[in-house]
Amino acid sequence: MAAFLLSRFSSRHCLLLILLLALTRPLQAYDVHNEEPSIKRPFVIGAISNKAKKHIKFTSPLANYLATRLSHYGYGQGKVVVVQTINEMAELLRTGQVDLVSETLFSVLELQEKTGAKLLLKRWKNNADAYSSVIFVRKDSNISSLDDLRGKIIAFEDRASSSGYFLPVTMLLSKGYELHSLSSPDQPVPEGKIGYVFAKDILKVANEISISSWVYRRVVDAGAFSNLNWDEDEDMPWKFRSEIRILLESDPYPRNLLLARPSMEEQERNEIKQILLTAHTTKKGKKALKRYQKTSKFEELDKGSLGTLHKASTLKTIIKTQLLSKEN
Repeated sequence: MAAFLLSRFSSRHCLLLILLLALTRPLQAYDVHNEEPSIKRPFVIGAISNKAKKHIKFTSPLANYLATRLSHYGYGQGKVVVVQTINEMAELLRTGQVDLVSETLFSVLELQEKTGAKLLLKRWKNNADAYSSVIFVRKDSNISSLDDLRGKIIAFEDRASSSGYFLPVTMLLSKGYELHSLSSPDQPVPEGKIGYVFAKDILKVANEISISSWVYRRVVDAGAFSNLNWDEDEDMPWKFRSEIRILLESDPYPRNLLLARPSMEEQERNEIKQILLTAHTTKKGKKALKRYQKTSKFEELDKGSLGTLHKASTLKTIIKTQLLSKEN
């Protein structure tokens, strides 16, 4: 019957009829020939920072690299989403708006707790997969042990820093010391306690050199950040380092960890792992990793790393119950 009707119409009418028939069919999500989604969505890597443009620039190559190799899951291109807080990132992971996020220890533990995000790999940056936290004081100070920090003030960069807040604070709390939050280095410290301030609460622009310069200039009695920052002249200039010494160093912990959104299927997670584990062996992958804050490679978490993560999770409970509740 259809063939008979088509033979009665002109070629123009035939074309109109075919178009009408096509429009009345239900929309198909997959292409008949390759079974790939016909409507592509971006593969999204998230970042927590107040420097959005910077993170988008160096993360986009890796997002595109993954999107290309995961096109059979419906990804068309890479995308980078930058937010300023852990809570914002947690919401994006929960709702599936971010596929991957790479963060430091404390942030990863928080995101896992809030969302159930899946831990994938550890990340090597500048040829380092782990770091420790150091607490430092002036060489000419009368501080020779942690006990001597009572009544003194230590400076941290901000509350989101793993090596510059989470690790040094948990070291002190786990040894039985009481800490007291101050809004300024000029405030008095309650007897028997260790006072602390956040540089980002006081300065418009705060970073590691803010901490080292405060200690050098005796604005505060002690400071803390990672052993990697200690070795960087930008963060601890030689002039400062010659007058400052390390009082205590923490155990080493994974420097940076990769999380996948909780709704991601295991098969897709495993494919992403394999792509990233071998990325440093390919020309395009190596280039994308280098752009991504000089990432050397991604690596599986060994038993040692998993053990330190378990320990860090225990320490996080200490800091939340003994310190954060008092700040809030």
